[in-house]
Amino acid sequence: MSGKRRIVFLSIFLAASLSLGLATAYFNEIAPETDPGEEHSEDVAHDEENNKEIEEQITHFFYLARSYEQSGDLSRAVENYKKVLQIDPQNYRTMNNIAALFIKMNLWEESLGYLQNSFKLKNNYVPTLINLGIVYAKKERTSEAESSLLKALSLEEENRAALFNIAVLYENQGAYDKAREYYQRLKILGKSEGMEGLRRLENK
Repeated sequence: MSGKRRIVFLSIFLAASLSLGLATAYFNEIAPETDPGEEHSEDVAHDEENNKEIEEQITHFFYLARSYEQSGDLSRAVENYKKVLQIDPQNYRTMNNIAALFIKMNLWEESLGYLQNSFKLKNNYVPTLINLGIVYAKKERTSEAESSLLKALSLEEENRAALFNIAVLYENQGAYDKAREYYQRLKILGKSEGMEGLRRLENK
């Protein structure tokens, strides 16, 4: 994908939805099952205290990361997201967050590694699927890019980022009829990218 036909993939997905509520749900989900008759009340209180402390640590590092990102210090944002992973190594959302920052930094291999790990943990997480599509497209692994973006659309058929990136992918490949279909869907949704894409395709 080079020359005049290259169009920038703009819709990088940063999953910024992590909150205390999500952290609580996550830790409750992975808590080992025990026999209530064997569990002492002081143990329960101790576990709840530990979980609260972990949640607070995750929230602290998450908001530090967001603050650094908003200020443009992407490297320090990555550092703090990595601290979240040290506490919660299966947090696929945070893996996607790190990958999204690496995309912004043009660190494609590093991004791909985190996205693949996120995908292994949650293979239907739409932000990861979209970012995988972007990275695969950048690396000219077009069939994998197409597969990731189409899977994202199968889960969220009106997702603006997925529609835009699959349209761009097809346009860059010269598959103008396919590209036109997705730009048209964006236009119907009232997105300016749809009209702009259709204008570009008028003479192709």
